[in-house]
Amino acid sequence: MCDQISVFFPAIIHVGNQFIQTIKQETYIENPATKKWHLFQFNYPSGKSWRAIINNKPNFCPKCPSIYVTKFESYEQFFEATSSKAKHSPVNSKFAYLTSMGASRHNLFYALDVDGKFRHIGLTQLLDGWVKPDIQKIVPIQLLPNGKIIPLAHGTTLPTRFKTVHTSLVPSEPGAYNLHIAKEALKSDSPDVALLLLSLMAEISTQSFEGVLPGIDIILSGLINNQVHEITNNGKWRIAPTQLRMLRALYHESNGWWEWLWVDGKFRPQFQPNQNY
Repeated sequence: MCDQISVFFPAIIHVGNQFIQTIKQETYIENPATKKWHLFQFNYPSGKSWRAIINNKPNFCPKCPSIYVTKFESYEQFFEATSSKAKHSPVNSKFAYLTSMGASRHNLFYALDVDGKFRHIGLTQLLDGWVKPDIQKIVPIQLLPNGKIIPLAHGTTLPTRFKTVHTSLVPSEPGAYNLHIAKEALKSDSPDVALLLLSLMAEISTQSFEGVLPGIDIILSGLINNQVHEITNNGKWRIAPTQLRMLRALYHESNGWWEWLWVDGKFRPQFQPNQNY
């Protein structure tokens, strides 16, 4: 059986006279022979949907005409037909989430301001592939509960808690690291929260020791139930009180902890669920 993973992306669409936030989902499966990932199914906010059907899969429902289906006789045939678009990793965007809830919580987008009207809403200042116009016309925006969107000040970024989830998913080594931590995070009941925890642990280590310190997971685990509000150690530690509170909250919410281990010659984090510190 082929390995499979789904990723979710936040989006905003215009329906009637209001904007609504939604998500798009992409599901990939891995070709065991090449270790590359092929798009198997997608569902976009525009209503465009597609999925592959392999002959040993159940037939799709004919009452669902909105889903475009392509049937393949075998996985080999599917891999060959989609080889030109295969990826090293299904997690290639810093705005990818591992759950639909994670994507739905995303709260910062960008739009092209055309005479006070917002167009081409996207996730980045490049507006997801649109030709880059005058940078001053690209504004960060936020969606209000009433379906309206408001412009924010130039330079507005995600709050720290949300920003850290993207840090771990920045492409590196053709996505190999992204894929590793995505698989590890999926061991958690709340994968996106687990990624936040990982990024915070790495952030604390980096700001204190200019990198991920071997054993940092063991040291930080001692702070989980510690009521100290600020940690100092001969001036080396730099942990803000808010980081300590967030560390404890994310540990409990993700129901696990990250350990850095040497695996196949690489120093990488692995998620350990249900650890009690």
